Amino acid sequence: MTQGNRKSFSGFSTAGKEEKNVWIVVEDNGPGIPKESREHVFEMFYSGKNKVSDSRRSLGLGLALCRSIVNAHGGEIALYDCDPQGCCFWFNLPLSEVNLNE
Repeated sequence: MTQGNRKSFSGFSTAGKEEKNVWIVVEDNGPGIPKESREHVFEMFYSGKNKVSDSRRSLGLGLALCRSIVNAHGGEIALYDCDPQGCCFWFNLPLSEVNLNE
C-alpha cells in the first residue's frame, strides 16, 4: 500500500507458551533485511544501507536495546525470513513466579 510518497507495511504478532518459556513472534510484509545485514542488526549503532521512510537513517539502537533487555531477562532474540517477503523477529523469555511482598 502506498500513501503519498510513503509505503505502508502491515505486520502482526503471535505469542505462545512452551514448558517454562513464553515466545513472541513479530512479522511484517516489508522489504526484508538483506542477508549480509542479518548478523549485524542487533549490534549497537548498526543501521545498514537502507534509509527509513523519511529519508533519514536510523540510529541503530532499537534492536540492540531489544537484545539487551531480552538477554538481561534470560531470553533469546533472533530473526528469520518471511517468505515471500518481509521479516520475522522472535524472542523467548523464561517464565518464573513473582512474589509480591505486600
